[in-house]
Amino acid sequence: MKNKISWQWFATCIGLFLSVCSSAQDKTVTYLVDPASNPPELIVALKHLKAEVRFVPAENKVIARTDFTFVPIQYQADSMVFYAPDFKVNSAFVDKKKVDFKMSGSNLIIDLRSVKPEKSKEYHLILDYDACPQSGMIYFVGWKPWEEGKTKEIWAHRPHGWLPYMDSRITMDMYYTFDSSFSIFANGERVGIKDNHNGTRTWNYRMTKDHPFFSTAVVIGPYDFKTSCSAGGVPLEFWYYRGQENKVKTTYAYTEAMMDFYEKEIGVCYPYQVYRQAPVIDYMYGAMETTTSTIFGDYMLIDRGAFWQRNYINTNAHEMAHQWFGNAITQLVNKDVWLTESFATYYAKIFER
Repeated sequence: MKNKISWQWFATCIGLFLSVCSSAQDKTVTYLVDPASNPPELIVALKHLKAEVRFVPAENKVIARTDFTFVPIQYQADSMVFYAPDFKVNSAFVDKKKVDFKMSGSNLIIDLRSVKPEKSKEYHLILDYDACPQSGMIYFVGWKPWEEGKTKEIWAHRPHGWLPYMDSRITMDMYYTFDSSFSIFANGERVGIKDNHNGTRTWNYRMTKDHPFFSTAVVIGPYDFKTSCSAGGVPLEFWYYRGQENKVKTTYAYTEAMMDFYEKEIGVCYPYQVYRQAPVIDYMYGAMETTTSTIFGDYMLIDRGAFWQRNYINTNAHEMAHQWFGNAITQLVNKDVWLTESFATYYAKIFER
């Protein structure tokens, strides 16, 4: 009996002691760690991309030379990793010094140990490569014998599969070369079109304001375009298939009003130099905002007879809003994309109202 009482007394004292200690400490919260809750820590940051890109559509082939300006941001970097599925890299140079590289699955790993890059200093990585993407990252439509009669196009609404990709915000200077009978649509200001001696034409597009690298597109096809301007002075381009100019006014109805409405409603001027849109064949979604340059399914390139059945107004307004919420500012991790989509949906609805 005596031992039992002593033990109870001891346990009571310990309980009181722990209670006092715990009350003196800050409260804690325990939760499961979500690996997607924070963006990955990058060792280097891409700053600028200059690229020369050519296409061989009958072979689903991209031939390119890319010059990435990059800066180590944490410590002496020993490697860089790009997403580069189905790439065949022919050479890699950093500041004119040849460096080793290897493919690991879909990743291209650049060995920087021979360069010993210094933190915060700019370097140039030049890659020469061929890519034959087969998984639908860039679409070559109408070029195969069994597609005879189908509109011939090349289009991609992301850089994956045709440009080496690493998450970054970058500026761009892009040179696209293709058959001169086709037009080329891309991101940024169109600063030059050059006719070459071999029947090709090179289109130069430039992004002088940084944007999310993932929001990069290219479209090649039998297009013309009409120009317009919002009341606030933003240049607009409305692309259409040659011979279908009668669909421009109906398809792009109210675009100028949308731009003016958003600048007033959001309270921030349109963040880029130009805004253009183009329809593409066999598009699996409604549309996709890419910086300055939205693409959409050509089933929404319509004439007056189709307007009341299916029109582009809501989709147009949604994608334009993404130039502010999705491009000018961007979610850090994919799990937060719901927020940029919600902003775009909200502003499209109040514009329609």
